[in-house]
Amino acid sequence: TRVLLLVLLSPSACVSGLRFCKAVSPARSSHMHMSLSQGLLHPDALPRYSHPSAQRAAATLSLVPETAPRRRAYRSSQPQQRASVACTASVSTSPTKSRRMPPRGPSPPTAPHHGSWPVPVLERLKRARRIARGGNLTYAAACACDALRALDCANPLDAAPQDTDRSGKRFGCTEGSGGDVGSGDDGDSGGDKDGDKDGDSGAGAPTPPCSRLSASQQLPLVLECNHLFRVLGDAGQLSAAQTLFKCMLAAGLEPTQVTYGTLIARAGQWRQPRLAVAFYREMQRRGVEPDAQTYNSLINAFAKSADVNKAFALAAAMRARGVQPTLVTFNTLLDACAHARNHTLAHATLRRLAAAGFQPSERTFSIMIHLCARLVKVEEAFEWLHKLESAKLKPNAVIYSALINACGRAGQLERGFAILAEMERRRLSPNVVTFTTLID
Repeated sequence: TRVLLLVLLSPSACVSGLRFCKAVSPARSSHMHMSLSQGLLHPDALPRYSHPSAQRAAATLSLVPETAPRRRAYRSSQPQQRASVACTASVSTSPTKSRRMPPRGPSPPTAPHHGSWPVPVLERLKRARRIARGGNLTYAAACACDALRALDCANPLDAAPQDTDRSGKRFGCTEGSGGDVGSGDDGDSGGDKDGDKDGDSGAGAPTPPCSRLSASQQLPLVLECNHLFRVLGDAGQLSAAQTLFKCMLAAGLEPTQVTYGTLIARAGQWRQPRLAVAFYREMQRRGVEPDAQTYNSLINAFAKSADVNKAFALAAAMRARGVQPTLVTFNTLLDACAHARNHTLAHATLRRLAAAGFQPSERTFSIMIHLCARLVKVEEAFEWLHKLESAKLKPNAVIYSALINACGRAGQLERGFAILAEMERRRLSPNVVTFTTLID
């Protein structure tokens, strides 16, 4: 009965008080809710919580009027007067003990600025990542930059978010903040084309006021930025990724090896090797040691551009730094040879692959078949198919499409349609390249 009267007479105070208790401790909140509703917990035990809403809820729960006239007066009174009406009713109807409303206590103290993670900025970065997953990438980058700008204040937790146009035209950092990593849509890193001179990628950036954040405070923010770099890079929004990287440096956050590896890989994926080199130089300037995956991404950037010389020069620099090449490294070098149509260098790379103790993978055979298709070497392409089957590997749709492409370039249509029938027998779906090759 007391709980029903509480909900009918003063629901707002009860809800606000329980909401505060739930913020203090979820387990304690459910226990208190059950104890209060069953009358097992005395409301006088609640004033130890200094929040006014919790105190009003405890007082209202124990001071509900019991007579009909007082109940009508309690309902008709204003919200700020209900506590006094309930208190009067309790004093007149309780013969043993009078219960008074506990005095208001001070508000809970504000969280320290550098004692924990900058939670508001972290939540805003997570919101930007959700926006990016929804497809509005430019607006997501703008929101992330505005969130990182809050770290550039003397008080990161109290920095108010600034309005951002949903079109994403205004980003959250000014020109020149955090250095210039790339300038323009073509991914020019500020260095020369041959890579002999060091490009300016943020070396002269001033020290931000909030660079005093500890590594444990910076880590969750950097992880959210890495997620955004991956989403933006996969969608080809490299300019937005560059702007977000500038804001990240301006806020005093230290990029990790994953940060640079993600940016270099996406720049190579969209055939912007100069931008990839800019990120690589910035990585070296900050003392972050590249690993094999970073070198593979950088080699892939030149492989997509058919720049064999720079790809093999990076492989040599990789070994000079003590980083051992992997199977992915050799496959990427083979891909560079295939894009440059260098048959001799491809076979030399295969010999190096075998000397390093690696076995060719499906990717290795696929690259060689693609190279033979571009050079119209049909018989050699089928020889690589037999070698693949001898290695107990199954050809996939990409390999069959490359064989059909080789047959189409050589004018052997019957052989090409036979490969298509073999694909259907193996229940492999032809792709767009397959049908385009047959139509041509």
